[in-house]
Amino acid sequence: MEQDLYKVKIFEVEETAKNVHRFRVERPEGYNFIPGQSTFIYLEGCDKREFSFSNSEKDFLEFNIKSYLGGVTEKIGKLKPGDFFEIGKPFGIKAYHGNGVFIAGGTGITPYLGMIHSISPEEAKKNILIYSVHREEDIISKNELEKLFGKIVFVLTKENKKGYEHGRINKELLQKFINKKQEFYICGPSEFVKAMRAILFELGVEKAYVW
Repeated sequence: MEQDLYKVKIFEVEETAKNVHRFRVERPEGYNFIPGQSTFIYLEGCDKREFSFSNSEKDFLEFNIKSYLGGVTEKIGKLKPGDFFEIGKPFGIKAYHGNGVFIAGGTGITPYLGMIHSISPEEAKKNILIYSVHREEDIISKNELEKLFGKIVFVLTKENKKGYEHGRINKELLQKFINKKQEFYICGPSEFVKAMRAILFELGVEKAYVW
């Protein structure tokens, strides 16, 4: 409903990966969210789309949005500082439950940025990130991630480069990082999430530790 929408002004746009831009926008008064949550973004003449907050700061909101041809993301990708869009109320239940392994596919990294920023640098360094993208150029906020997480494994599905895992995240890779009593966070396309959960359960990780 209209009373649940907030018009926000963009004050910073930065490219963080190929076809991905970080938008920093003003934060409406009284607008509160939990790092890891999402909201809907509305543009006139377009369908609403869900995007995760990628920050935890109190004085602005941040989104990392990948632009695809056609639809709302292409139009969002053309926005500049000084432009506006509307957002809805925050929703979702993703939250930090303790240190462990973060498993991300593509833009599934975005809620993790907010979650990891919400904890101390010392706690952040206790976490491992396993991040799958097509190519090196698709890694969102690579330098920032390397500063935040204690260990990172980048997995490239369509490129074979030194220093990176190649192929898909599989049982053999995840097995190297299994501690059955630690937390496992999974975010990405629905089929990716389903596949990662299946592997973890096969490796004996209890459902209570998989988010």
